[in-house]
Amino acid sequence: MTREEILAMTDDELRIKAAELRGWTDICNIRLIVGGKDLTMRPNWQGRTPDGLLDPVPIPDWPNDIAAAWELVEQARAASWWWSASYKCGCADMPLEEPAHEVVLRDVSGGLRSVVYAGAVSLPRAITLAYVLAMDPDLQS
Repeated sequence: MTREEILAMTDDELRIKAAELRGWTDICNIRLIVGGKDLTMRPNWQGRTPDGLLDPVPIPDWPNDIAAAWELVEQARAASWWWSASYKCGCADMPLEEPAHEVVLRDVSGGLRSVVYAGAVSLPRAITLAYVLAMDPDLQS
């Protein structure tokens, strides 16, 4: 997967990708079907957490919930990624005239050998994008 493909992901696609990178399994969209009619109001993504719980639980809405996105920051920090965030016009991945949040992750495990940045209209989405870009093994090669 390329950087451009990740930046173009929907919020649901980002949730699934971040969950996979965090070790979640059996990810699915639980739907409410009654009499053959789909009554699902919005996607209900669930999966099994990496800690081995048997019952599927809802996947956090990392791209839209700052408290959930902070889990990604904490996991990145535990993996030796230093992070910073800013709010400005003309940040990464956004048009020059649009104010947006920019998140930068730097791998400090062996010196500053890797820097990842992502910009988005919301801070949770920028965090999720930067996390996926940093943790995706296909992009680190």
